[in-house]
Amino acid sequence: MKQELKGEYFKEKYDFVCCKCGYKQWAKPSMMITEFGINSGHGSCLNCKEFLHLEIKGGIDECKYLEFEVV
Repeated sequence: MKQELKGEYFKEKYDFVCCKCGYKQWAKPSMMITEFGINSGHGSCLNCKEFLHLEIKGGIDECKYLEFEVV
């Protein structure tokens, strides 16, 4: 179940490390998070191009990455 974050205050950007290549990068909160309160975002690693699913965890202090599962 997705964590709802509606009404929270968010950092301008969140640091994370790619799970595939270890490249350090950052992401801004997605529109799904800031506008709708649904803790879900995605993007590709700037180094290896791995497609990642991103969520904010630990309240709003940290960004977590997950490999995007293709079914």
